[in-house]
Amino acid sequence: MDHVEVDLASGDYAAASEGLIQIATAIFELDTFAPEVAVDDWSAVLLHWVQGRNLADLPGDRVATAQFIESDLVYDWFGAWRPHGSSRWPKAMPSRRH
Repeated sequence: MDHVEVDLASGDYAAASEGLIQIATAIFELDTFAPEVAVDDWSAVLLHWVQGRNLADLPGDRVATAQFIESDLVYDWFGAWRPHGSSRWPKAMPSRRH
């Protein structure tokens, strides 16, 4: 993750985008965070979204694209306040009890 921050700070957005794809791939490989909404190319959706590009330019189902961003990215990665997201985070995080 550090290299993505460095790439962003230095203005190397192509490298930062590739780093985000690597991170997302690792997260999505975890059963707890596997995408629930099927889209044609999740990496293209992720790149378009984080780069602020028009999602309408992507091929495929626009509703599924919006649902993927909302459900599989925003709520599952960043939305621990949501009951569904909060129920997935504890399963993915190691226990701190000894």
